[in-house]
Amino acid sequence: MHHDRANRRGALIILTWAGLRGGVALALVLSLPANPYRDTILAVCYVVVAFTILVQGLTLEPIGRRLYGERRGGHG
Repeated sequence: MHHDRANRRGALIILTWAGLRGGVALALVLSLPANPYRDTILAVCYVVVAFTILVQGLTLEPIGRRLYGERRGGHG
């Protein structure tokens, strides 16, 4: 039973780290009315979303390995 709780915690961490990033933020920025700062806010939002996708995408495998360990014997 205790092992199952650890698997749930690891799964929650992976799902949180790999979750959808930036969709709501971009939708909110795109819904802003026209103003002098809208283009700047949109550019900053795109940079932040791209950065989080890259960082989280590149670190997902190491986090999974740390939580679940190396797989032995190939795929499966």
